[in-house]
Amino acid sequence: KYICFVHVMKQYAPLLRENAVPAGHLSVAGGAAALFVSMVGTGVVAFPYAISLAGLGVGLVTFLLVAIMTHASFMALFNATKVTNCSSYDELISVLPQSWSKLSTLALAALLILATTAYVIIAADTMSSVAQVSGLLTRRLTEVEHAVLLTSIAAAVFPLCTARSLSGLSSLTAFCNVALFVIAGIVSVRCAAIVQSCPPAQPAVHATNPVSTVMCVPILGTALFGHMNAPRIYSELTPVARKYAQVVSGVACLLAFLVYGGLGVVGYMAFGGLTSPDIVAQVAEFDGEGYSIALAQALLAAFVLLKTPFLAHPLRSLLTPLVSPGDKIDTAPPAVNLAVAAGSLLLVLICALVLPNLDEVLEILGAVCCAPLAYIIPARVAWACGMPRCQCFVMGLAGVLVCSLSLTAVVGSWTGLLVK
Repeated sequence: KYICFVHVMKQYAPLLRENAVPAGHLSVAGGAAALFVSMVGTGVVAFPYAISLAGLGVGLVTFLLVAIMTHASFMALFNATKVTNCSSYDELISVLPQSWSKLSTLALAALLILATTAYVIIAADTMSSVAQVSGLLTRRLTEVEHAVLLTSIAAAVFPLCTARSLSGLSSLTAFCNVALFVIAGIVSVRCAAIVQSCPPAQPAVHATNPVSTVMCVPILGTALFGHMNAPRIYSELTPVARKYAQVVSGVACLLAFLVYGGLGVVGYMAFGGLTSPDIVAQVAEFDGEGYSIALAQALLAAFVLLKTPFLAHPLRSLLTPLVSPGDKIDTAPPAVNLAVAAGSLLLVLICALVLPNLDEVLEILGAVCCAPLAYIIPARVAWACGMPRCQCFVMGLAGVLVCSLSLTAVVGSWTGLLVK
């Protein structure tokens, strides 16, 4: 969707203007669909695990509250776009003091690194699962073997991550979006069959404990993260559709809640307390390598391979001026371009080696990156645009609480001070 936000980066705004729908041509339905698609991403594979952290009842209620917060932040961005006539997230940030702009850039860089890390880990999990189910591997990988696999994946995607332009790749984005819906459908059907045929050893419960519940919030927030696209989508609504901007945001959030919530519930009910962070790999290991699961894994692998350049490009756009001051990604010398691409993937590889578990990456991603970009910064933008102070304060406070409590729970769980 995780990662349609790359299409609103200032570094290739001309590409957006070239391929985007002309301003004022999106209907209410079209705007809701575009916003919904921008929220959908690889978070689908971890969503049943997020529900398992909080329990069935508490998890869905928490997700509903996150969806309501997301709707409020979308509306803040829509209203700010209307007031400022800005058409991208980074243009909105320009109305803030420089310190806020630096915070936004830092959070965005961390988001790109961690999101790419999640892709690499998902690819490794998929390859390992295929090898085990097919009989090529009769045991789990050792830490050294897993590190070699992660390094190999990073090396394999390196050529794709050296492209200076993403022009003409919009069809790949469409394919990736369709692939995710197919994956979600296949996994939901298989999990429903597992529920009927083989109840889990640790049945689903309606509530767990406060620490686990807090730890699920950043994963839930990451699943609904589409804020980098919100200003662009609003700017492309027709004058009539802009009057119903609240419907656009509400329908998009409702659809995301239903799709993610449905997958989360059926996945959690299938595996209960043993639900893993990668539901696709878990279904494959439990159910065997049938045609449908093989298709899901193939589509997931293709998604990771094809989407990685869309993450690496804006990350390199942020890093290139630091490595070669005065240069941009499309004007930097070839040696600089290769060095930045290699450095970007090296950062990703280091993160993958330090945080080899998908749930850890998503928890940090949600707490450190998505909470500021989705709630805190939009609240500050809304404040700067003269919107109701009470609403801005509540949204900003919610973002701060999500960020601080999530980090506290994650670090406490890692260190053993808190029990998950």
